[in-house]
Amino acid sequence: MTDSFLTAFLVALREGLEISVILLLIESYLKGLPFPYKGGTALLSGVLVSLLAGGLTGYSILDPDSGHRDLWTFWGAVTHATYFFGAPFLIGRRLPDGRRASLAVLFVTVLLLSFFEAGALASVLKGTGLAAGSMERSLISGMFGLITGLCGFAALSFLVLPRVNTAGLWSLSSLVLALGAFRLATGGLDEFHEQNLMISLQLGLGQWISGLVHDIQTILLIPPHSYLEMPFSGLMGFLAGDRVAMSVMLVLVFFPPVWILGRLVAAPDPEVGHIRVGAERRMKLAVFRRDIIWQGTPMMAAFLIVVFLVHAANLTLNPLFDPKPVPVAAEENGEVIRIPLADGSGDFGDRRIRKYLYYYGDKKIVFMAIQRPDGIIATALDECEICRPASWNTKAIGYAQRGENLVCKYCVTPISAHSVGEPGGCNPIPFESDYDENYLYVPLHNLIETWNAAQKIEKAGTHL
Repeated sequence: MTDSFLTAFLVALREGLEISVILLLIESYLKGLPFPYKGGTALLSGVLVSLLAGGLTGYSILDPDSGHRDLWTFWGAVTHATYFFGAPFLIGRRLPDGRRASLAVLFVTVLLLSFFEAGALASVLKGTGLAAGSMERSLISGMFGLITGLCGFAALSFLVLPRVNTAGLWSLSSLVLALGAFRLATGGLDEFHEQNLMISLQLGLGQWISGLVHDIQTILLIPPHSYLEMPFSGLMGFLAGDRVAMSVMLVLVFFPPVWILGRLVAAPDPEVGHIRVGAERRMKLAVFRRDIIWQGTPMMAAFLIVVFLVHAANLTLNPLFDPKPVPVAAEENGEVIRIPLADGSGDFGDRRIRKYLYYYGDKKIVFMAIQRPDGIIATALDECEICRPASWNTKAIGYAQRGENLVCKYCVTPISAHSVGEPGGCNPIPFESDYDENYLYVPLHNLIETWNAAQKIEKAGTHL
């Protein structure tokens, strides 16, 4: 029971810290304006309204069996993504001149960035209370954690922010971009689904593109056929594949930070022809370029956040497959290792790598086999001609598989499955083998000779 209340406290603490970061970003923007806005009341009001309205809504309707959680998560993601993708449209704009209008914008911004998370938090606290048998203690733990997290904003706002010069750091577009990127990152591991938002985006794009391609095929009277190869079927299959969906997603998510940063960098240098002293001209240009770097910092931060989210999505959708080597032994004549092409663990037709371990005296020889896309079954040692990780760095030795490609675990170089069994580069060191419909035959002398030769290779990698 104590663990449940601790969980409630930690979840609420995290949400409080996230809201604190949002408030600090907005405060630093306001502080850097030529005539700073006094927006503290609007910010705190937005936080309080979001916590009350979102909390009551989430507590009331977001039960585990209600069916509303997916809808809540969807609209939260849409709201946060609107800030991120809408940032380029705010280039050159600023807060409204009127005090009431500017305070209303701040209020709505904080409200929307906190509302959906407050609802999710309330639902989690309710579930924790029901599981622990004490709703009151769960709510108290959550409120205490939330207040503790918000105290971080108060402390940094009074102690750190006054000492930091944020003049020239923010524009309205870069602030909104940073807020959107931060919310995409912190909301990417949702309390309900625990899934990176980029995964949902890519899967949604994949379904939409696949449906669009199918509609185009139907309109052009070239629907897919089970036995006949229809015109443009290869192109249509490629367009409907995961790679196109991933490419479209990359263009979408990298466009806002790259566009805003590009507009910033493309700004012309200041006119210095009228300045007679060369040192003053150089000083003015140096200050201008320093300001460009300073103003580009938020965009670079948003870019790195997007890189992290995309990488996390790619790892989730294409996990690294690294099977444990299966011990094998030679046949009775001691000349060949016979490996079935199909057994209880599957068959080679799935095109996933298989690893095997042969004991050569007191040495261990690890080798792999895979059916390439062209149908050929290739064999190779589980080591590279170039990379040489240290003996203590066992996790960096050999290869794993991600999607259709192998990956060198040391230098992370992707290797096409088509090239397995071919020498050179970062390919696994090949050796000859044979196979029929039922078995893969690994000649023992080929395996041992190749392994002995590999141990004598002067590899070019480091010893990390």
